[in-house]
Amino acid sequence: ELLELISQHFFQSSMSLASKCGYPQGYFDDLGKNNDDDLENERNDVREVLRTLAGMPSIIPPAGVSVATEVSCSILMRIIEACGKPIQDAESSDMLFPETALHAFSAVAKPINAVAILYSQSLRQNGVNENLQSILHLSLRVACSAGRCIIRSFPVVAV
Repeated sequence: ELLELISQHFFQSSMSLASKCGYPQGYFDDLGKNNDDDLENERNDVREVLRTLAGMPSIIPPAGVSVATEVSCSILMRIIEACGKPIQDAESSDMLFPETALHAFSAVAKPINAVAILYSQSLRQNGVNENLQSILHLSLRVACSAGRCIIRSFPVVAV
């Protein structure tokens, strides 16, 4: 189907960009050094691309969810799955996940919030929208996994 091809193309392109914008080895070794502005701008640009591709409307029209919203939902779900996999894998292996996974995941916070608003509206208007519900459930699972990984990566110190 054409919509599936479009979703897949935009998803693959955006994730390719996201996976290549990590910090180089040793970037944080000397915290007194100035930031690499080009790298920071590139990372911000990638975040903006991810947010734009996964963008959601703020209301559901009376006719229901539009085709454009369905494509955005599909792209958003794929981004969350792609970011969530290394985060959830890291949790099960007691390792810290790649920074780029959390960077890309956090980039879609606004679209995830928009999904939550749409989901709330859909409950009042049409009942449960399973696509929106799936996005929210996966987002919460990924966020919880990331939090557990970060907490476990720091040693517990007795006071």
